[in-house]
Amino acid sequence: ADLPPVRNVSMEEAVAFMDFRNMMANRVAFGVMLCILSPVALIMLGASAVQVGKFIMQSAAGCVGSEVDRCNVCNIGVCPKGITSQDPRVYRRLDPEKVAERLVDTFVAFDVELRKIVAPLGRSTSLPIGMSDALGINDYHAAERLKIKYVI
Repeated sequence: ADLPPVRNVSMEEAVAFMDFRNMMANRVAFGVMLCILSPVALIMLGASAVQVGKFIMQSAAGCVGSEVDRCNVCNIGVCPKGITSQDPRVYRRLDPEKVAERLVDTFVAFDVELRKIVAPLGRSTSLPIGMSDALGINDYHAAERLKIKYVI
């Protein structure tokens, strides 16, 4: 197969094209979560959203091991940890207090790792990553507090 001809493109044309593509298509990423930084990497690569449901559920349940050596039977209702099991003997093993603690720990770890990445870039985790400059709100006080545009 022949490659299409390449022509010189100005930076303005390239940016305009990428802006057009970003407006037209949202990129939702999902798949194997190797570590807590996987969603951050996907967002930095341009994903509009990252699906982390199974990872959050497994970390809350206390599933041990990496993505490749967990049992990964969440979807068939026989989870040995009890989080997706329909069997009362199994789901009674779950301690709701420990699950809540692990869930909070997972989100705190995600926030800490995200701060390590965005702080050197001069960003904060309190504002969304990506097109935060395009955000606007019609509540003046909220706009001032969040430091985003006030839209009439």
